[in-house]
Amino acid sequence: MSCAPSSSTKSAVQRALGIADIVSMVVDLIYDDLQLLLSDHHRCGCCPIWPEKKRALAPLACVNRLWFAMAIPVLWRQPCQTKGDPCLGRLLWHIAPARRNLYAKHVKAGAVQTFRRKPTVPVRMPRGVRVDPEQERRRLEEEAIGTMLAGVDFPKLECLTIRDTAYNRIPQLGSQNVKLVLLKPHIEEDGTPGIRVKDIEPVLGQLPVRHRH
Repeated sequence: MSCAPSSSTKSAVQRALGIADIVSMVVDLIYDDLQLLLSDHHRCGCCPIWPEKKRALAPLACVNRLWFAMAIPVLWRQPCQTKGDPCLGRLLWHIAPARRNLYAKHVKAGAVQTFRRKPTVPVRMPRGVRVDPEQERRRLEEEAIGTMLAGVDFPKLECLTIRDTAYNRIPQLGSQNVKLVLLKPHIEEDGTPGIRVKDIEPVLGQLPVRHRH
């Protein structure tokens, strides 16, 4: 026997919080207040903001289907807001494959990480020099994430940030609406970019094909 209150026994507040327009306003107000708070505490642009946004909005998505439908688009609108936040690949890597597009379809601004692809021709290492196992593990994971992103659609993605252009491969994204591309190269300790202008050209050359724009 169901214990859920009928529509006649629900309070005015319960009925109001079941109206889509009101729920949308509540979610937007929480998000706007959070943005103001985080902008005061993370002015450097390096500290991660995603954990705070997830902590504030993810519980709202667990209330019921209506709240999920209102909270998830706001949470995933701009998930990679600062340099300290994970890239799209890292965020989606830990989500079940069947649910990745459910979140990716809401992303309007995001970031991807360049990655290394194993050379097609074997490279002979100098005698006595061995491949670092941890470095190889990271390379394989980066390549797997790049392959994973090729199967994810981002129909609303308009602003794409490419981080750490020290490598010459960028993930292929299912997006046809990218209007703005930002390059955020690695910065050396002396403050200079860790990449030369001529090294950026191979990355830029992949954009028309890889992002279908």
